Amino acid sequence: MILTQNCSILCAMKTFEMTPDLNIKDVPPGAVFLDIETTGLSAERSHLYLFGCLWQEDGSWRFKQWLLESPFEERRALSEISDHIGRFSLLIHFNGDRFDLPYLDIHAREREIDPPFLNLPSLDLYKQLRGCKNLFSMPGARQKDFENFLGCRRQDRYDGGQLISIYHEYCKSGDAKLLELLLLHNREDVLGMSALMDLLPYQRFNDPAAKLFDEPPVLINEEKALTSRDSSALLRFSLTHDYPYTVSSHTGGIYLTIEKSSLRILLPITNGELKHFFSPARDYFYLPSEDMAIHKSVASYVDPAYRQKATPETCYIKRAGTFVPILNEEYREVYRETPAGERFALLSHALLAETDLWNGIVHDIFDLIRRS
Repeated sequence: MILTQNCSILCAMKTFEMTPDLNIKDVPPGAVFLDIETTGLSAERSHLYLFGCLWQEDGSWRFKQWLLESPFEERRALSEISDHIGRFSLLIHFNGDRFDLPYLDIHAREREIDPPFLNLPSLDLYKQLRGCKNLFSMPGARQKDFENFLGCRRQDRYDGGQLISIYHEYCKSGDAKLLELLLLHNREDVLGMSALMDLLPYQRFNDPAAKLFDEPPVLINEEKALTSRDSSALLRFSLTHDYPYTVSSHTGGIYLTIEKSSLRILLPITNGELKHFFSPARDYFYLPSEDMAIHKSVASYVDPAYRQKATPETCYIKRAGTFVPILNEEYREVYRETPAGERFALLSHALLAETDLWNGIVHDIFDLIRRS
């Protein structure tokens, strides 16, 4: 995103307009970005004092702000704003579903204005991106946190709460410097949202229904991993989409990197012998001399002296090999150390070939990152 510092600003009464030089990708037609500033969080005990919006018109981006110096100006301002917003087919905002849109709707209806804000389709960037906070290794999920991740640098140094006193001081003094602080914060909030659009593709990793890749992974260190001569398995996936920013994250000893259309995952390996447990144990017998369990239909041919009823702890068969952790609850060929222990899958060419399974495994890993 490119912001020009020498945009012409036209001021007529309480509206301010500019034509920013922006390069925003993949914005749906008929979309408008919007943000509001109010004198408090309670819709009943505060009033709107600044509304900003950004939209595309005739191939150029347009930005407009409405500034209110008194609550008595809300009727006129909200009437103009409602008419303006009613031209669009999609509202884009940050946490506006929770605050901005209901606030505008309440204040417009109180002034007998038919508001469009809750009737139009809405894209809340906060809802879309908050699940990516840990993936991006961010301290929080505020708009400024996402902007910092993208390398956007603001001139504004205030938050909305701090600006309330500045607004009241401006209303008393008319100080142009205070006015610019108010306009700057709102302007950077709105223009900053346009940069966040680049991050929307990453929400696919938090959507269990999204198919992330069409081909099975490639085991980069196959020779060492499958022969138990390595402590990890390095897998590379060819993603169905390109991602503009390189992202690295980790959870529970699992490391991953997203780079363009490539996803690399480093999984810890467990080498040795693990157990596959059967259930329910009442349907099995345990053979102490063989250290294994067999189904009762087969156990009927075994001398009772060499068998005993299986318990959940003895209802297993053993398998030696190289194992990787697996979180997918639907996968049944799992191995453990104990009946309730960590789940593992035998690392093999057959396992690697199960593309749908790996889509589920990768989603489970991203879910772990999201919740960590």
